[in-house]
Amino acid sequence: MVDRRRFMQTCTGLGLGSTLFPGVLWAQTQAKGAVKITKEMIDAAAAVADVAISDEYKQMMLDKLNEQAKGYEAIYALHMPNSVEPALLFDPIVNDTKFETERKPERISAAPNIAAPKNVEELAFASVRELAELVRTKKVSSSALTEMYLQRLKRYDPTLKFSVTLTA
Repeated sequence: MVDRRRFMQTCTGLGLGSTLFPGVLWAQTQAKGAVKITKEMIDAAAAVADVAISDEYKQMMLDKLNEQAKGYEAIYALHMPNSVEPALLFDPIVNDTKFETERKPERISAAPNIAAPKNVEELAFASVRELAELVRTKKVSSSALTEMYLQRLKRYDPTLKFSVTLTA
């Protein structure tokens, strides 16, 4: 059984959504109780809708629509009653999963030995660990880093357009 909404999406994706073609083809599949859409159905629907469709596109349509129909058949074969709620939450944790609950001490990588730069702009691409060590050892102040990054935001935003509203 083919779902009308997905059927129309597929036709729209092929550039035929605004024509009479999808409606005619849909009506044919429903009237004949068709399990599979055939090339003849597409030809007849194209003739009624007065739409020219090349054989290459017809084959693509057949493949895609019939492929989707298999998925719908599999879903309908599950025979789920309406009382079953839809899955609105995905929880990837399997029931028997065991997690480590033991607390372990934090481990921080070794502090890099960085000299204070002559120009704070040289730190623009430094790692967070390097910046943290410079601030911890008071070689650079956090306010100097903040000002440097704010100036870079103002300087490069007209070109890169990476901020919506800059609130310094």
